[in-house]
Amino acid sequence: MAAKITITHVRPAGFGLGGVPAPLPSQSAFAKPAAPASGPAGAGLAPMPRLGPVEDTLAKFEGKRAHLLHARGDHGDRLAEIAAESLLHAVGVYTVRNPDKADVFVVGSGSFCDDFKAGFDTIDALSRKFPTKPLVVLPSSFHLHAADVARVFMARIEAAYVYARDAHSIEVLEEMRIPWPVSIGLDDDVTFHLRNTEFFQQLLAMRAEKHLLVIERREGSRRKHHNGDGDASVQLEVTSVHPLLPPSASFSDTPTPAQLPADEAAAPDGNGKAGGAGVVGRLKGIARALTPHRWPKDAAQTPFAKLAVERVGTEMPTLKDLPVLADDIADPAVCGFNRFAETVATAAAVVTDRVPVAILATLLDKPVWVRPGTYHKTRGVFRHSLAMRKNVRLI
Repeated sequence: MAAKITITHVRPAGFGLGGVPAPLPSQSAFAKPAAPASGPAGAGLAPMPRLGPVEDTLAKFEGKRAHLLHARGDHGDRLAEIAAESLLHAVGVYTVRNPDKADVFVVGSGSFCDDFKAGFDTIDALSRKFPTKPLVVLPSSFHLHAADVARVFMARIEAAYVYARDAHSIEVLEEMRIPWPVSIGLDDDVTFHLRNTEFFQQLLAMRAEKHLLVIERREGSRRKHHNGDGDASVQLEVTSVHPLLPPSASFSDTPTPAQLPADEAAAPDGNGKAGGAGVVGRLKGIARALTPHRWPKDAAQTPFAKLAVERVGTEMPTLKDLPVLADDIADPAVCGFNRFAETVATAAAVVTDRVPVAILATLLDKPVWVRPGTYHKTRGVFRHSLAMRKNVRLI
């Protein structure tokens, strides 16, 4: 029996769902092929269309409903999620928790690497299940050599808009020459939009200069997941009323990537263990909120912490007599979100190797020292978004 093909979706060139323009055929893989040339895979395809600021792209979906998916690894991810929610609302896009009711999908800022499979799994799953709904990837870092990125987008019918947050990442995307319907752009990390939130205004109101803060990533202190980030199945649950808390700050309302049932979701306890569900979990959360954070002595004795104190004392002698607070308080297993934000807001200076912490401290107009790692993310974000700021230095 001969196969029967039924056409179920026909769209005129240059027009996408919701009135959002899509790349024209002349800008896509369906255009007349370029002359063969030696080079990386995809070199024969036309360059991908370039996008303007991320606000302009999101504004095309004004009045539409967006489902925001964001990593939940640490407090930096939460800062970025609050900023992303604010940005969407500012351009008139409504957020919905039910993906089936969404008109567009927005994937939050993060890092997409060969050894971090979960990030592309999310995009791949969305492309396969919702191929006719637009996809926006907020400014992220890309470090890819082995990942089959083109395959991730091949299942799509509607356009995808992918943003990088540093020069190296946009070069990585350009070299891939992913076929239509993918457009790419370069913009600042979405966390910079945090300053437009009520949450940030509350942090400004409590701004002080009480201590020197050193936040160093300590992978050994947290549960591992994929590339070393916190377990994706862990949910953070806001359990107490706090003036810092924005109205939508509860993680417990949104399913995690692991899709835990509601009765299994729990806030991580202070020692990294689950605090339990229901009333018991909430009581433990309140207890953690009332218990002062214990700053481990060994955290201030690491080579990085010692260098940080010496560097700050040399460049800003007036701060060398302040108490030194050192710990990886961006880790939910170490410190609660509210206390983390308050500690950054009341610091006289901040030294860190975490990009979101550096951005938050920069927005609060703190003297900031940033240490780059072996991965280009920190150095790239610094060069693109922080290098021209007088209060930020790279060490």
